[in-house]
Amino acid sequence: MKYTPGPWQYKDGGYGKYYVKSGDTVIADCAHIDCDPSYERTEYNARLIAAAPELLEALQMLCQHSDNWKPDVWNNARAATANATRAL
Repeated sequence: MKYTPGPWQYKDGGYGKYYVKSGDTVIADCAHIDCDPSYERTEYNARLIAAAPELLEALQMLCQHSDNWKPDVWNNARAATANATRAL
């Protein structure tokens, strides 16, 4: 595994700053950007990043049991999983 294992937690740092952490390790520092007036969007981005390990695990489980399902749905799930686990 080439990424920090989950679970990742979303943390509100106040003043439009949000963090995603795994234990004491900061995974992402999501700060409000002046050109984006939406603090809300920054918070949602941090929450989405924090959910990444769970989303990847769910996709991997779906892909393992996808033989009887609609092909294009599972091809998209497989592609997303491959993108998430591709070596950098």
